[in-house]
Amino acid sequence: LRLLPFLFRGIAGLTMGQEKHALVAQSGVNDTQKSLAILAEMDLPTKAICDLDYCFNGAISHNFLLPTDSDVLNIKAILQRIAPINGISLNPSTGLPQKNQNISAAKAFEILALETDAVPFIESLHNKMKAQGIWIWKKGAIEAHLGTVNKTESEWARFKQDANNNGFPAACRDHEGINDLVQWLRS
Repeated sequence: LRLLPFLFRGIAGLTMGQEKHALVAQSGVNDTQKSLAILAEMDLPTKAICDLDYCFNGAISHNFLLPTDSDVLNIKAILQRIAPINGISLNPSTGLPQKNQNISAAKAFEILALETDAVPFIESLHNKMKAQGIWIWKKGAIEAHLGTVNKTESEWARFKQDANNNGFPAACRDHEGINDLVQWLRS
């Protein structure tokens, strides 16, 4: 809610409202399926934006992806390989990152996204989800694309100031990824 309108305007040159877009806040990512269904029932075109970890939990429980999806299984295998090297704790029952004293689950997905052999599987998941109206952050979460370090008002203000002073290409770690998101929202 804080950054998307700013990013949209900075890249599209128009506000989201000028292009007839609106944001609907959810109480959490687990509301994605329900939110999409309700808005579709109201005959409103909808899209959702989720972190990469949604592909391994919510997207499966909401039937956007199968638990046997080859991309999901390949990424879980990569997580098994990189976890000990990077200090990532994996949940024994799911094989997915869980918070430990040094690395959050979100940070673990950022580390995963840097693995060269994971990139094609993440790209494939991104495209599968995008075809269903859900954007998945390929670098884990928006912070990795922007280059921000956390989800705080002061960090968002710092990013906005940097973008205003230096432009989006200089302020965004992955300007192309942010631009792709805005173009997808506009389509």
